[in-house]
Amino acid sequence: MAPKVFIWVGGTKGGFEERLLSVCKILKKDFGIIPTVGLYKKPGKFPYPYKVFRPMIDSEKVRGINNVIVAFKLANSKFVSKFDICIGEFSKKIRPFTVSYVSGDNDSFAKNSKLITRIVYFFIMLFQRYFFKKSNLLIANSNLAIPFIKRRNLGRYFYSPYVVDMKNFKPGKRKAKRDDSVYKLVFIGRDTPQKNLKRLIKAVNLIGNKVHLDVVGVQGKNKKNITYHGWKTHQELVKLLDACDIFVMPSLTETFGIASIEALSMNRPVLLSKYAGAVEDLKEYVHLCGITTEEIETEIRKMIDDYASEYKRAMAGGKFVRKNFDEDSIVKEEIKFILSEYKKKR
Repeated sequence: MAPKVFIWVGGTKGGFEERLLSVCKILKKDFGIIPTVGLYKKPGKFPYPYKVFRPMIDSEKVRGINNVIVAFKLANSKFVSKFDICIGEFSKKIRPFTVSYVSGDNDSFAKNSKLITRIVYFFIMLFQRYFFKKSNLLIANSNLAIPFIKRRNLGRYFYSPYVVDMKNFKPGKRKAKRDDSVYKLVFIGRDTPQKNLKRLIKAVNLIGNKVHLDVVGVQGKNKKNITYHGWKTHQELVKLLDACDIFVMPSLTETFGIASIEALSMNRPVLLSKYAGAVEDLKEYVHLCGITTEEIETEIRKMIDDYASEYKRAMAGGKFVRKNFDEDSIVKEEIKFILSEYKKKR
């Protein structure tokens, strides 16, 4: 008999949430297991049964605090006891076999943030490490997560990286830029200080009419060389990436940065913060930048000035991503391992 599976996802937007929804998809498609999904809000059209746990504060900017609160709610809820496998974070050992995902080196997550943010995240990470130790199995989603797990002695883990849905994010019709018209930049992310959008906008304004920035995931007032799009579907996102010249991710920090591999899989040149977790895997295929306005502006100008070389590097990066981050094969092996470990614990 197939095990009953519960997966805490929280939202339906963002890289980490996408990674968990990939697990839902492959469970259903390849294993015939339909998971129940935990969410903060009632969704619109949604392909899985779900349970809503309302957040204490309805804001993306306090997602970490909400996740800590949910970890206590889930562990003390009779709801999860009816499942055989629970994926999420829990404040105590519970009857089901539990799995938690570790995205990167959580010790350094807020190192470039303001003092108040670092203080808040210090306590959030204390809780999170405690929750990780309560799990039967950890899934390490990046190369940076493995030394963190070992350094903190968090327990047994299985390496399974972030993935790309290759059916959606594949090379499009747009080829290398051949003229000196406006360079189109795309930013994808939440409206949080961590994403460093304000400094990116300042850098774009300093460069002037030579670039146009499309901002996805944030609402705002459009300007001459900046267009705000809010959240987009995968299909709409693919169109924006296919039409762009450079994907930009100048974050203060990123546990990984899934949008960077989605852009690379489409052969788009990527400007990536040197503080993103994905740097460990992608450093040969992306253009790195610092986090100040001046550093971001300088590296964008360099990419524009030598765009042919950047495009060539992105082509190589696309091949690398399509070989090493394919959703179907990676998540399938991950689920096989989870199920085998669950059977051992029964």
